[in-house]
Amino acid sequence: YLSGNVVVRTKSDDGPPITLRAEQMYYDPQRERAVAVRADLEFAPPQAPDPFHFRTDEVRRLDAPKCETPDE
Repeated sequence: YLSGNVVVRTKSDDGPPITLRAEQMYYDPQRERAVAVRADLEFAPPQAPDPFHFRTDEVRRLDAPKCETPDE
C-alpha cells in the first residue's frame, strides 16, 4: 500500500512511456498489478506533440502495458 504523491513509471518495448500518478495505490510489483485511487494516467505517443492525461477515480493496472477503469 502506498499513499501520498505516488508515481509509477513504466516503458514497454513497443509502446510509449506510461506514468501513473495517484493519491493512493495498492501495488504488487511481482505481478506488475496495481489499483490506483484518484489517478492520473499519462502517456506520450511518439506522433503526439504533447502527452495525454486520463484522470479518473480508479485505475486498475492489469500488467505493464494494460490498464482499465471500472464500469460505472
